[in-house]
Amino acid sequence: MAQGKKFEVAHPPAIKDSGASQDKEKTLSNGYGMGLTRMMLAGCGGVIVLLLIVSFVNNGRNRSMLRSIDNELIVSPWQPHEPPLPGILPGVNRPHIILAQDVDYPPYAYLGSATEEFAVDGFGHDVAVSLNTVCDIDVTVVQTKWGNCWNAAEGIGQGLLNGHFHGCMTYTHTVGVRNRFVDFSEPILDLNKPAGLIVKLDGNSTPLVLGNDDLSGKRVVDVKGWAPTEDGMYFVTNSCTGKKFKDFTIVATNSTLLKSAVATYASTTPVDASGELTNPNDASLLMVLSGGADAMFVYADQAKNYQCDPEVDADGTFDCKLWTDYFGKPNGFAYIHTGWFEYAYGGTTLSLHKKGSGLSSILNPCIEKFRKTKKYYEVCKENKLEDSCYKNEYFPSDGGKAKPAYETPTKDLTSECSSGYCKCMV
Repeated sequence: MAQGKKFEVAHPPAIKDSGASQDKEKTLSNGYGMGLTRMMLAGCGGVIVLLLIVSFVNNGRNRSMLRSIDNELIVSPWQPHEPPLPGILPGVNRPHIILAQDVDYPPYAYLGSATEEFAVDGFGHDVAVSLNTVCDIDVTVVQTKWGNCWNAAEGIGQGLLNGHFHGCMTYTHTVGVRNRFVDFSEPILDLNKPAGLIVKLDGNSTPLVLGNDDLSGKRVVDVKGWAPTEDGMYFVTNSCTGKKFKDFTIVATNSTLLKSAVATYASTTPVDASGELTNPNDASLLMVLSGGADAMFVYADQAKNYQCDPEVDADGTFDCKLWTDYFGKPNGFAYIHTGWFEYAYGGTTLSLHKKGSGLSSILNPCIEKFRKTKKYYEVCKENKLEDSCYKNEYFPSDGGKAKPAYETPTKDLTSECSSGYCKCMV
């Protein structure tokens, strides 16, 4: 066996020969309290042999440690820049953050066009990959199902819980249940996601539930896994009466009823191999249209966002015909309430993530810097979200532009239900 050699080890490991030495026994420890003892290096026929016996050492320090003068193995000090994920190469010199999104939420999260090779796209993606213009950070965006981020039945989704990614993008920071499970980053949009209430219209485009109704005895369906969460109904106020709603019942979607409703209203609604609807917004709307619920608690701009547009519905992740053909039409649906913001603390965020992960402390300074840049304005404009973005010096004056109907409290609307947005009716 050839004489042992001296090596320098950096982290992530990189070994190099730096001169002859005798075999040496060392004790190493890192910032996580895990150490390597009896690390022995030897050269044999030109082959380096590493014999490692792993032990756990807690010396209360946050740096690698090795004491020797000559014939030594040196471990360079290193600390992680981001929460570690299994199977993911950590950032060596800067944070490397993995953020996830689904592709059925335009303009916030959707698939790009064929010319973009159907890559993940949307406002959240564009902000995330632009953070490196203001911070020393790398962000990778991946696709997942929303249920892997937040699950209405279980709370935090299994993908986020098990470290498939650091956080999930474009979630609204709602009041209530989510805050018991997760943290949120700073918002990337102003308080921009009002909630509303959808009901069915009769043959004369008159709502079956009027705006002044307190919903006593009524059945309200929530959109499973999406904001606004069902507990948000207890925070919003009927702007037509100035009072809270009471004595309503939250109901779940019904599989049997929905399969019948698809045949009647929505032959193009995406379903899985077992015939179950894959988009919970479609499912909840069909519950209202088929009489399985009296009202649907949903984003007030959901109908606008789900209107047919080939650029954002190329993959058929939702039934745009359902939302277009029945919006404000006889025997269709309309909003009897809009402009509800009480259910949320803030607007659309860049990341929903596990409590204690420290991700907010990494992302928030970058978000705050990015919101002040020209690039932020350009991203807002490209996604047609200028009205919802935080205004900085690069935004032109809006000239007192009127709020869209979905952001306006119903008491201030004068529109008929045929527009899709009903004024207060008694």
